[in-house]
Amino acid sequence: MAGRPGPLELTVRAGQKDPRAAWLAFGVVVALLVVGGQRLVEQLNRPVQDSEDFRQALARWSERIGRAHPTPRAAKRLINKLRFFAMVARALRAAGLRDDVPENALVAFGVLEGDPGGGAALADVSWAREGLEQDVAALRASLARHPDLFRYLRAVVRLGSADGPDLGPGHAQGITAGEPQRR
Repeated sequence: MAGRPGPLELTVRAGQKDPRAAWLAFGVVVALLVVGGQRLVEQLNRPVQDSEDFRQALARWSERIGRAHPTPRAAKRLINKLRFFAMVARALRAAGLRDDVPENALVAFGVLEGDPGGGAALADVSWAREGLEQDVAALRASLARHPDLFRYLRAVVRLGSADGPDLGPGHAQGITAGEPQRR
């Protein structure tokens, strides 16, 4: 029969490669990149909310935050720092590394960490008048159990500040020192 194509004949020579396999692999890689990219975008766009404990601690410390950081920009910067501390603690908790650092202790640490009085601020007795004694007690207990975590938090925050890192011996000691002094 003239005009009709015959059966397809393929001749394979030694060392010859089939380009269809490369295109298939390329297609699989592109599909994986697209799916992975979509998941990443979804993860990054997922809203993250403060926990109830964090919000309550922030509300208790709001007066001190307002006095120490009088401009909206300074207050927002501190709150972002506190959120970073809580995020690190949640990540450590999720990894099973630290499960006993309460967020109220992190808020107390973050507010007091920038206090020029250092340990004197922790020894202040006005906490009882302001209703902050539980947060300060949680901070003292957490500092005693995990001083390395608080040194890490302080160093990481300082890396982004104009002060530069304070990694000398005992650099977190200023905030760990002191019991309440009765006046």
